[in-house]
Amino acid sequence: MEQELRVTACTYTTILRVRCGICSGLSWRTPSFSSEDLSALLESPNTRPCRSDSEDLEEMERLRKEHIEALREIKRLQEQLGESHRVHHQTEEELSKVKQNLTFSQNLKFLLRILHKVAPPLPLSEY
Repeated sequence: MEQELRVTACTYTTILRVRCGICSGLSWRTPSFSSEDLSALLESPNTRPCRSDSEDLEEMERLRKEHIEALREIKRLQEQLGESHRVHHQTEEELSKVKQNLTFSQNLKFLLRILHKVAPPLPLSEY
């Protein structure tokens, strides 16, 4: 009976780990169980033995390190995104300046054509 309770407790702990291990954003989901979940796990021939506290602590430490590394990666990616936005804004400004210069050149060319039609250039000898 004691062995059966131990397996049941370990199985329940395993279900908790599996159900609670799904992360949604930065908060953990509340576990939800059905009697079918527990029955299926108890009847499963692949029931794992209960892990020791030291194994649980090692896994928690490993997960903590993974979490810290993931936060560092997020920070690095956010910095990259900020740099990308800065470069994009700078490129947009440069493109705007090029468009303004192009418009100015086109307007100047148009005005010179009109001026040339109204008053043709004087021969060089008259300067």
